[in-house]
Amino acid sequence: MESIILRWAVKYSSIKNVIIQGGEVLIQTTGGKAIYKFNEYRNEKLINKLIKNLPQEKVIFVKDESFMEFNKLICDIYNQDYRIVYCRGRKREIVQSRQMAMALAKIRTKKTYTEIGLHYGGFDHATVLYAVKTVKNLIETNKKINKEIGHLFEGITWPHFKN
Repeated sequence: MESIILRWAVKYSSIKNVIIQGGEVLIQTTGGKAIYKFNEYRNEKLINKLIKNLPQEKVIFVKDESFMEFNKLICDIYNQDYRIVYCRGRKREIVQSRQMAMALAKIRTKKTYTEIGLHYGGFDHATVLYAVKTVKNLIETNKKINKEIGHLFEGITWPHFKN
């Protein structure tokens, strides 16, 4: 893919950075000027397409400090570096830690599924929804995981999911 259509065509080669922070996406060209700033809620498919087609070093996710607490809580339990939740890896220990951090973020903050997904590396809202469902299921059915992290989710109301 050579260009992306925003309000006008932009060549991928001219994009210097894509900065994503709390629901806003700022695209900067090599000239250093912001060419387009838009709210990700209305343009989620466009953002995901943009992120996937750009080299990883051009996409900058500005980390929200409120998420750091959740990352550190989960990673301390499993003796991992808290930055592991930002990896796009598919190993079980990475995926489970990321899912648990996403679930804590959804339940303990007022962030939307999309905001949480963007924070954790550009995942879409469905991935976060799946993470919350998975963690809820693990806590209810897996005694080992319930013992390890169940206390973090005590006294909360889980989102209602259709079966």
